[in-house]
Amino acid sequence: MLIKKHISHFKKCKICNKKGVSFFKKNYSDLEFKNFFKNFYGYKQSRILLSILDNYKFHILKCNNCNFIWQEVQPIGKIAFKLYEEIIDQNKSYLKNKYLSKKIKNKVKLEEKLMENYFPSKKIKVLDFGAGWGNWLDHLDKEKFDLFAFELSKTRSIHLKNKGIKILNFSNVRKYEKFFDYIRLEQVLEHITELNECMQNLRRLTKKNSVINVSVPNGANEINNCKIRVCKGPIQPLEHVNCFSNISLKKLFYKHGFVSLKTSELFKFSFDSFYEIFPKSKFFTKSLLDSKFSTSLKFKLK
Repeated sequence: MLIKKHISHFKKCKICNKKGVSFFKKNYSDLEFKNFFKNFYGYKQSRILLSILDNYKFHILKCNNCNFIWQEVQPIGKIAFKLYEEIIDQNKSYLKNKYLSKKIKNKVKLEEKLMENYFPSKKIKVLDFGAGWGNWLDHLDKEKFDLFAFELSKTRSIHLKNKGIKILNFSNVRKYEKFFDYIRLEQVLEHITELNECMQNLRRLTKKNSVINVSVPNGANEINNCKIRVCKGPIQPLEHVNCFSNISLKKLFYKHGFVSLKTSELFKFSFDSFYEIFPKSKFFTKSLLDSKFSTSLKFKLK
């Protein structure tokens, strides 16, 4: 039986380290969680989760200084492994990602061209940090890009290796200091319990002119309007343990020595020629709006 020492309590803000204030609280024994876990993970797996969480609360804390909310109770160690490797159905996860892979192909091909704009005349070293099944990497041209994945899941790591993608994890991350040109974090940081350790590793992998492209669920509505629901979303129980707004995501990166890309750099990223306007002009406009309002942002080292 899993022991409860693999549940960790985070009472201070992971960005500024100030004590969080209580924002929302509900017992995990509540019927609402039973129904959510059953619908999301299945009956058998939901019973396992509820047996672990029986005496705990879904307690959301807020840092008003950082515009950031998080779950006090977070899975670590064996429980985190159990959640991501066993309770989440691996076959369903793979099939879902395979389906989504077809839908993102054109978007990735545009992003590929944008990376070439920013890093001309070289083979670009790309890291998908939290790569999952590697769908994004699948669509990149291996002749133009040197492909790497940071992935902790054993199941997914084996899958990625079989596709010829080089794997990073905590055991070899120091071999790649100041190595990558472009690092992608797509829907990753909301899951990370040791957020500052993750950011330190990210900084270690980044060189002076690297671009960090990060995207997390936008939790502005939940943070600013206290719209907390037991459902899949920016503050999903157990999985999305961190919930960001545009403000808090920037504060996290600024804390670790990163800055947002300037307008001129976003322009360089978006265009290789004044004669190639669409759809790149839409991408440029979206990047400008994202930098002000969204949680899909681009950073570089200060």
